[in-house]
Amino acid sequence: MKPPLVSPTEFADGLGVRAIIAQKNGEALELFRIRPELCSNPDFELALRERVSRLANFRQAFFARVRRIEREGSGLGIVSEHTAGARLSHVLDVAERYGLDLDVNAALCLLRQLVPAVATLHQNAREVSHGAIAPERILVTSHARIVITRIRPRIGHRAARVLPQATLAQACSGNPLPAGAGPHGITAPT
Repeated sequence: MKPPLVSPTEFADGLGVRAIIAQKNGEALELFRIRPELCSNPDFELALRERVSRLANFRQAFFARVRRIEREGSGLGIVSEHTAGARLSHVLDVAERYGLDLDVNAALCLLRQLVPAVATLHQNAREVSHGAIAPERILVTSHARIVITRIRPRIGHRAARVLPQATLAQACSGNPLPAGAGPHGITAPT
């Protein structure tokens, strides 16, 4: 199941909704609103804040930089830099819909950026994982540069107990969580 495009400025998956937000100074940021049922446990929020603070010094052009966590009522939001571009999943969908052949050189160009980006992440931010790098998590800019929009801090054993595995699997797959699902261990998305 492909994560839906909620609107031109919003993108949803099983963990929440990512939206573009305009700042008063004209800068665009992204706000990832984590599903409230995933973050109602104080241990989840504490672990998320702790790990996101570790991302403060990780700056690499291939990754959208996480700025801060915001509390929104009973939910949490992760604010990161916004990169203008098209999701690779959208590019692939359009090519499939119209029967377009994708250029092998274009694919190699993207791979030549992706592999060193992931290697750099592993070398310089060991407390961070990239999770599943899927086409919906990769933006392609107008200059054919890629930006990975979701990396996540590894949350230790304390928060790894926050969601039952079945609930976590449903959240990651984009399927609705069962009624009353509580937060009992999840690797926090960014």
